Order: sequence, then structure tokens, then C-alpha cells
Amino acid sequence: MAASNLSFISGIPMSDKIQQQLAQAERYARAGSYADAQKTLRQVIDKARANVGAWLLLGQVCGMQNAHSDAEQAFAQAARLNPRSLDAQAYLGLACMKQGKDEQAVARIQGGTRYPAAPGDGAGQSCHSAA
Repeated sequence: MAASNLSFISGIPMSDKIQQQLAQAERYARAGSYADAQKTLRQVIDKARANVGAWLLLGQVCGMQNAHSDAEQAFAQAARLNPRSLDAQAYLGLACMKQGKDEQAVARIQGGTRYPAAPGDGAGQSCHSAA
């Protein structure tokens, strides 16, 4: 896990409670309490569906549990919310690769290297619809 996944959400105004929940979810994940991390992240997402950082962290937690399809879905949602997120595109590509979807993984990663995202480049599409 990255040194601080909360960097994904820096500069985005949110309530103190949401910030605290994200920090708690990260602590759970670092401690290996993935079920607690997921539960906390789902609570954040229920309140703040557009929180890209929560979706990215959820994808990472799913990936740590080898739930790569779930990770793919979370990263795809993060990419839909912020098509310019290199993190979302790279993690989405990794989730595709972990599922043996190599062509789609390359497409996701290559798509993530263009900034800003080009119209129609498929940002936010899952591995199933990339390529």
C-alpha cells in the first residue's frame, strides 16, 4: 500500500467525519483488518459517492484480498469520477492484469499515461470494455 492513500483526496473539501473514516479505513488496511476497512469505506461511499479516494482505497483493499474483480469495479468507478486520475487508470490496469486480461490491462495503463484524458479514450471503463 502506498505511504498515504489519503493523498488521493487532498484538496477536496469534505467533512471531518469523512476524513476520520478514511483515515480509520487506511489504518485498518495497514493492520490487515480488511473486512473492517471495507465496511468503513462502504460507509464513506454511502455518504460521499463521488469520493475518488474512497473508491481507490476500496480497490486496493479488495486487491489485497485477491478480489480482483471487485478491485476492478472500484478502480473503474474512481476512473469514471476522475478520468484524469493516473492512479485510477494504473490501478485499473493492474486489476485487469491480475485477472489475466493482459490486452485490457495495457489499454488501461496506456490510457492513464495521457493527461488530460482524451475524449472517448475509455477512461472509467472496466477491463471488460477496454481495448
